[in-house]
Amino acid sequence: YSISKGVDINVKNGMILNTSIMTATNTNNLDMIKWILNNGGDIKLLTKNSIDLVKKYGTDELKELIQNP
Repeated sequence: YSISKGVDINVKNGMILNTSIMTATNTNNLDMIKWILNNGGDIKLLTKNSIDLVKKYGTDELKELIQNP
């Protein structure tokens, strides 16, 4: 909703993308990550913690998404 109202998708250094990484690893659902990336989310804003989380708990598909947006 916020994005559709003009909030920058990369607000607060990628907060939306980094938060969705946690959600994706907990639920194994990548829909939100894919939507964020397709709408301008910047992979370069992933934190080291998010990258480590994906490496340790992410699915192969999630690992591929963050390497090849």
